[in-house]
Amino acid sequence: MSGGPAPAVLLLGAGESRLEAWLRGSAEAWGRQVAPEASFAAAPGEGLVGAVQRVLSAHGPPLLVGWPVLARLRPAHAAAALDDLAAGCDLVLGPTTDGGLYLLGLARALPPEVLGQFEAWPLVDDAVGTGARVALSHGLEIGLLRAERPLRTPADWRAARVDPTTPGDVLELLDELEAA
Repeated sequence: MSGGPAPAVLLLGAGESRLEAWLRGSAEAWGRQVAPEASFAAAPGEGLVGAVQRVLSAHGPPLLVGWPVLARLRPAHAAAALDDLAAGCDLVLGPTTDGGLYLLGLARALPPEVLGQFEAWPLVDDAVGTGARVALSHGLEIGLLRAERPLRTPADWRAARVDPTTPGDVLELLDELEAA
């Protein structure tokens, strides 16, 4: 990972389905791996702006905010975001193929009007484009990670089944959920 300061990780988004619980657990494990001393979860009902302020005041930057929507967040996602932040980006976006986010990297506290663009859950329908336009209007340097497919819809599940990189335990869970 980047040779800069140790990151903090904040996980957002919650759901009650079995898949959402599994994704949340997987994202929490990723957070503990990436930031063993500074992995946080948003409190129920806590918004992005408040959660980011809380974690930055407790730990400081850089901060990686993750949404549990991918079959597997990898250390490489964190490393890429931290590399962009170390190279001078103020904000790093990890887009999903449906226009949402799986990761947000912050080099510092950002204005609430910028962070507020990523507040709604679930983040779809061009959250990335809207947030990027607002960030650029504030003169922020943006880094962009590779787009990843989320696991939100049955179409996403079908795509995950034919993707050779989908972990076996995720495939088993999707099979169980579809059979139910």
